[in-house]
Amino acid sequence: MVKLIETSKTEPLLKYRYTLVTLLAIVISLIVVGKTHAGDRPDPEYAKKIQSLSYRQVISEIETPEQAQQYLLNYLTFAHDQKIFGEKDYIASFERIHTQGSDDCDGGVIAAAALLSDNGYPPLSLCMYKKEHTLTNVGGHAIFIYKQDGKWGTLGILKYDCQSPRYKSVEEIVRKYGFDKFNIINIGKEYPDWLTNTINMNTKIYRPDSGNYLPNLIE
Repeated sequence: MVKLIETSKTEPLLKYRYTLVTLLAIVISLIVVGKTHAGDRPDPEYAKKIQSLSYRQVISEIETPEQAQQYLLNYLTFAHDQKIFGEKDYIASFERIHTQGSDDCDGGVIAAAALLSDNGYPPLSLCMYKKEHTLTNVGGHAIFIYKQDGKWGTLGILKYDCQSPRYKSVEEIVRKYGFDKFNIINIGKEYPDWLTNTINMNTKIYRPDSGNYLPNLIE
């Protein structure tokens, strides 16, 4: 009985300590994830070199998905469209993205597609959504996809988005991210001047209302 009484007295203290430890772990993980995912620049010399190149020069300089990944994670920084463009959703040309050095996931797609556009990779954007996402209820995520030796690889502005070719299908990628529907958009077909235009390309790229549902989901 004595041991039971002692345990009951110390239980609130243990719960309190557990809560503090849990909160501290969450805070630390958020800081680490923020630094990793926000495209912080561990190699300032690389960023300085890239910044000195024009958008055309950097397209010519970068030839492989691995080099494109280095650009995405060591040069581009993550920032929301509202902060950069003054609009909630804005998809800019690569020329503008490269000049400003920051964007969100859509900018990561445009950058990856542009960097590999002269190396035989089609400019494909994989736009993924939840069932509830619409033109008015905006949400989702976008990454660049490419195919090598029958497998799909991915690139994006977040470290988690950059995966070597390992996926057997696009549906496998969408499931990994936990989304319900998707579109594959060929940016060049929708906007032939996508490398240099000065318009918001969101209209023809963000299409949640016409998304393809995964086979195991019903509209």
